Amino acid sequence: MLFRSISVRNFRKLVSPAVIKGLGAGVTIIAGDNEEGKSTLLLAIRTGLFERHNLGGRAAEAMQPFGSTVRPQIGLDFEIDGESYSITKGFVHRPSALLTTPDGKFEGPAAEERLAELLTFRVPLRGESRPDDRGILGLFWLEQGRVLEGVECGELGRSTLRSSLEQEVGDVLGGARGCRLLEAASARRDAWLTATGRPRGELAAAIDAAESATTLVIELEAERQTYDQEIENLARARRELARIDGDKVIEKARDALAAAAAQAETTQQLRQQDQAAGQAVSLAEAQAENIRGRWTRRLALIQTSTDKEKASKDAETKLLALEGETQSLLSRCNEAEAALLNAVEDRNVAEERVALSQSSARVKVLDEEIAELDRRFRELDARVAERAVAQHQLSGIKISKRSFDELQDLESAMREARAALGAIATRVRFSPIAGQRVTRNEDEIPVGDGVEVTEATRFLLEGFGRVDIEPGAAELAARRARFEEGAGALEAALRAKSAERLRLTEENGFSLAPDIGDPGTAMRALISIRAGEEAARRALGTAEKEHQEHITRLAVAGQGLATSRDAVAAARGDLESARAEVSEADLHARLDAAQASVNEKRLCKTETEDRLRATNPEEVQLRQDRAEATLRTVEVEQRRLRDDVIGLESRLAALGKNGIGELLEEAREQAARTSCRRNRLQADARAWDLLVNTLKRAERDAKEKFLEPVLKTIDPFLRLLFPGAHLALDEETLEITGIERDGREEPYAALSIGTREQLSILVRLAFAVYLRERGHPAAVILDDALVYADDDRFERMQLALRKAAETVQILILTCRPRDWRLFGAPIRRLADATTASLELS
Repeated sequence: MLFRSISVRNFRKLVSPAVIKGLGAGVTIIAGDNEEGKSTLLLAIRTGLFERHNLGGRAAEAMQPFGSTVRPQIGLDFEIDGESYSITKGFVHRPSALLTTPDGKFEGPAAEERLAELLTFRVPLRGESRPDDRGILGLFWLEQGRVLEGVECGELGRSTLRSSLEQEVGDVLGGARGCRLLEAASARRDAWLTATGRPRGELAAAIDAAESATTLVIELEAERQTYDQEIENLARARRELARIDGDKVIEKARDALAAAAAQAETTQQLRQQDQAAGQAVSLAEAQAENIRGRWTRRLALIQTSTDKEKASKDAETKLLALEGETQSLLSRCNEAEAALLNAVEDRNVAEERVALSQSSARVKVLDEEIAELDRRFRELDARVAERAVAQHQLSGIKISKRSFDELQDLESAMREARAALGAIATRVRFSPIAGQRVTRNEDEIPVGDGVEVTEATRFLLEGFGRVDIEPGAAELAARRARFEEGAGALEAALRAKSAERLRLTEENGFSLAPDIGDPGTAMRALISIRAGEEAARRALGTAEKEHQEHITRLAVAGQGLATSRDAVAAARGDLESARAEVSEADLHARLDAAQASVNEKRLCKTETEDRLRATNPEEVQLRQDRAEATLRTVEVEQRRLRDDVIGLESRLAALGKNGIGELLEEAREQAARTSCRRNRLQADARAWDLLVNTLKRAERDAKEKFLEPVLKTIDPFLRLLFPGAHLALDEETLEITGIERDGREEPYAALSIGTREQLSILVRLAFAVYLRERGHPAAVILDDALVYADDDRFERMQLALRKAAETVQILILTCRPRDWRLFGAPIRRLADATTASLELS
């Protein structure tokens, strides 16, 4: 059998049309995620082949998608021996079935009957199909999670497989005569025993009768023994009643209880007296504690008044001490203020002397500048005279005016250049202490030599670093301007400086201050005086701060004294109020009286406790409890004995009336007869069971040859997984019973889950190959199989699948397509199949 296409629509999870076409021989992987419908696809194939199209009830409702009332449709195209077939079914609404074969089309029940004949299965008369109805194909289609349930061929599948085996090996079971002999022996054995060896029929009835008779004998013997025991019990009960009455046990118990109750009453009275004494002690102690508390509070008031008075005196002493410090702090503030005023006055005098010294220095500078200007005026007059002489001499020289002017311009330019260079040049002289080197542009400068700097220059000082010098060009421009001003400028400068000197002389009166020093000395003196002024100012701030803090402390101390005096007055008031209520003497007397009362009550309580202890209350209570329990027990025992006597007399009367002795003898005779018949029938049953087992052992030896062809088919697959192992099958059910490997037999149920899964799949593959080679339709469908296989076993099982795929078609439904990518089989995704159109009539 070779499936070519599968189409499903509106069937459980597969609502959208799912169409898988182009299925070929060998292995095809159909992949889908969890809950995408792989198991539903397998169920749809099974439903399309085995279920009636007019199936109703819950089975039909279960085909529909959840919450829907649509028409499930399934279509299957397949080949058998190279010929094409197709089956299309619709369920629930307008149910239909159409089978297309090379011989024509069949519809409705006829289509299903023809399909069952073609694939060797049974169409159920009603309800869903059962595994036995599905024939051998049900063996090859393995649903998810059912791989461990065994082979489960079903009766029809086993019949198909057995017929194939019988055709190959012939009749090896002892012939018809052997079968009839085994059947006859089994029938005789089965008349007495079940298949598991349990009794049945006449033998079971004989065993039951013997057991019933024996049980009756046992029961009657027990009743007889009970009868005898009851007589003994009645005599014993009567003796006990006579003893209780004769010994007057109840009267004695009542007397003992009365005596114990009287003693308990005395003890109870003493206990009440003790409780009253205890309450009196508690009351006296409470009164004494109350008075003691009042005395304690009185002492606390006295102590508080004393403490407040002492605190008030301390506050007054502190205030007086602070007032004594006030004059000292005020004197310190005045002294600091006077010192600050003196420092300010000294600073003003110093500032005036600095100004005078600066003016005096300026006058000296002006005198020098005026002298220099006079000198330059005299020099200018000499140059004017020389010019006149030179002009006179020039008139005798034969030179053109133009040449003279050019010569004069060049000379003037040279003088100006020399003057400008001298004006802008900065003279630097280095005098290192330890003879360190000074370099300019890597040239060493001789120590002590002056260096003129006319442009920006960098000097490197050994052991110090570098010095950058930039000459001042601004002074050069000023000097050039002065030289270019000529005689008029010199005269104006002379007049201005003479006027400034006259003003300074008149303002400062230098003739009246001959002791004026230089400005530097006066400035240093001013700085020193300013430092003294700042120190005096800080001293004044400190003194004022201390004075202010003292005033604050003084105010706080005054407030504290007032508060202390108020507290003293309040404490004295509280004490006087308390004394007005009761004096210390009266309060102390009350306390002594209360304590005496407590002592008296305690003495009374002690005497009461002694009297109570002398009665031993615990012993009295125990005696009373024992007397009550004794009386209660004796009365209960008396009532029980009387009830027992009445009951025993009634039961003995009933047993004697039934004739227990005669019944026991009859039961023993009946037990002997039924036991004899049971033993005879059991011997016959064991004989027939021995005969049947002997015949079956002979039949089993013959059946080993019967299973030889299918085991030969299984061996190549088994060697791929377990080299050298042998599989054991049950000759009747064809189920796996175990495996033999490494010289040891292992039951199938004792194997690991993974090993059982793999053996179950291998046996199915072998059966499919065996039947396909003998002309039976076979195709294998595995739903999420090999989930328990490790990597090595998984690879070996893939080899087994590839070997089986040489003979039968195999469809593998899986949610793990990556595990099959290296298998070499085409992978069809269920998600892709649902996008195709479903074409069903």
